[in-house]
Amino acid sequence: MEDIMHLDLYELIGTVPTASTKEIKRAYRTTALSCHPDKNPDNPRAAELFHQLSKALEILTTESTRVTYDKAFNARHQAKLRLQEYDVKRKRLIEELNAREEAHRQEVKSKAEIEKLRKESRRLFMEEQELARKKDEERLQRLKQEFCKQNNIPQSSVEERRIKIKWKVVKDDQNNGGYDYDTLYDILIPYGAIEALVISKNNKGRAMVEFQHKRCAELAAQKAIGHVKNPLTLKGLWTTNKNSKSSIPQSTEPSRKTFSFVSPAPEVNKPQSSMSFEDYERMVLGELRQAADRQKLQDQENT
Repeated sequence: MEDIMHLDLYELIGTVPTASTKEIKRAYRTTALSCHPDKNPDNPRAAELFHQLSKALEILTTESTRVTYDKAFNARHQAKLRLQEYDVKRKRLIEELNAREEAHRQEVKSKAEIEKLRKESRRLFMEEQELARKKDEERLQRLKQEFCKQNNIPQSSVEERRIKIKWKVVKDDQNNGGYDYDTLYDILIPYGAIEALVISKNNKGRAMVEFQHKRCAELAAQKAIGHVKNPLTLKGLWTTNKNSKSSIPQSTEPSRKTFSFVSPAPEVNKPQSSMSFEDYERMVLGELRQAADRQKLQDQENT
């Protein structure tokens, strides 16, 4: 009896839960005739099925047992529906989680690929820029040699174009006596093109400048003053090398621990004196190279 209560008796008899007792009996007779053991001798389950039909008829045609069965049947049916609904939601949730995980994986992969391409593009750009800079320097050097040769201009040594600069700095002065790189550059650039400008990191109030031409260095050493309240003292290295009693070595290359060279970009808007052919050539090439670099950067950003 307990096992048969778990079956769908209405489906077993061949009717529906809303059927009346008369309809249930009619459906029973029809089904019983089709599955009677005498008519199905080859079916080993015919007798068992006929027995279940008899039990089902007894349950569904008795009012008290039918009410009990209907409650249990409805409870199982609702539980089955809830389980199906839960399975659908669970399946949908799993699919959504898998989709999100895949999207995140693709996003991370895309970001990594984009970053890799960006780094590679930056590396290639820097290599091209360095190659262009070396070619420009080689070309300028050739032009300088040809220009000096055609005009019988002797080429000056590095020492003949460098100047040591000093100024006063009081103790604990964070402004370095009122002089920084930009200030010194603005003071010195009117005398000619600057090759390099150095400010000492260890000794405050000390700097060194290298001009592109000896004449520019001589003019700066003679005329550059600086701030009136804290004037500059400029001394060319060519005068130091001529003094045999000087303790300063002939090699005037500053120590890497003391100085860090920064080559300034040529500024066309600032006044320059003694503008020579190579100064003009360097200025033009510098403008063209900067314009090309800006265009490459803009194209890369757009890409």
